[in-house]
Amino acid sequence: HAFSTPQALQHLLLHNNAFSAPAVEALSALSWPSLRSLQLDGHVIGDAGAAALAASLPRFKALRSLGLSRCEIGQQGGAALAHTLPHCPELTHLNLGWNCIEQGGAEALAAVLGKCPAVTDLRLSANRIGEGVTALAMALPVCQKLRRLDL
Repeated sequence: HAFSTPQALQHLLLHNNAFSAPAVEALSALSWPSLRSLQLDGHVIGDAGAAALAASLPRFKALRSLGLSRCEIGQQGGAALAHTLPHCPELTHLNLGWNCIEQGGAEALAAVLGKCPAVTDLRLSANRIGEGVTALAMALPVCQKLRRLDL
């Protein structure tokens, strides 16, 4: 079935509704030209769902806030999201807290932070990033607008 989306929709808040990767893949296939906030916190989307969402993020030109806490995203999903973030020029808030992106995901994020000049709020708490904190610390000087960093 072909689904259409409300073209004026700006905030899609889908917290804790037991979505899995296939549901996120279906959401990612839709067009959301005006979407400013996408909150998927508390869903078991894992790396597959994160990768599907990452592939669609360049189409979310107005996206300012992305909430993916407690989604069981690992290093691969974290890296997939990181590689796509520079294509989200309006993104100011990113919450990946309480996942499992570990050192590799943190390093991938650190590598692209300089290409994400609008980011003001980055939340990565409870991700077992270990030595990835070093890469994040080294990236901080290029994060001119960053106001909140939650590790």
